[in-house]
Amino acid sequence: MDDKKTKILEKAKELFLIYGVKKTTVDEIAKAAGVGKGTVYLYFTSKGDIVSDLAVQEANSIASQLNDVIEKENSAEEKLRVFIKSFILNCHDFVNSNRHAADIFDVIRQHRSKCEINDQSYEGEMAEITKISSEILLAGKEKDAFIFDDLLELIGNMSFALQSYFPPFSNSLSREELDKKSDYIIDIIIKGLKQ
Repeated sequence: MDDKKTKILEKAKELFLIYGVKKTTVDEIAKAAGVGKGTVYLYFTSKGDIVSDLAVQEANSIASQLNDVIEKENSAEEKLRVFIKSFILNCHDFVNSNRHAADIFDVIRQHRSKCEINDQSYEGEMAEITKISSEILLAGKEKDAFIFDDLLELIGNMSFALQSYFPPFSNSLSREELDKKSDYIIDIIIKGLKQ
């Protein structure tokens, strides 16, 4: 990645986490990065585009952590269970360690145009995470542990079912409460995949 683009992303993330996405301007990002506003627009079409790139970085970091965790599991069921649980808790930890992180998730939801999952390409913020879940599900289907017809529909439905566990979820939930509550939906998903 180009040094200027990297610097812009680093400074944008700092500003977003301090002031929030909505209150941070492209002018402020440019100034913090030591570049002109026009330079920012050479790399990004909008502030939402910057947020999207930052989301890809964060998702890739989470994906790397998830790979490390699921690698230790043997069965597809356990891999899926650990994958979902770890993803939910990683998102919770990120949001609770950064005052304005929930704002970033809001902007991502609004800036979804390039995040559609299509047949052979995994584009957008959740690309690596979608790829990992797809691999787990397909491996489970291959070993007759999971039953499903349409992988993309399944992933879409799982994402929809899990949305209440992702930011901006109720900040009143502690990590321990979220850990317990997520077991319920994970059990439903696993049971549904076995029928």
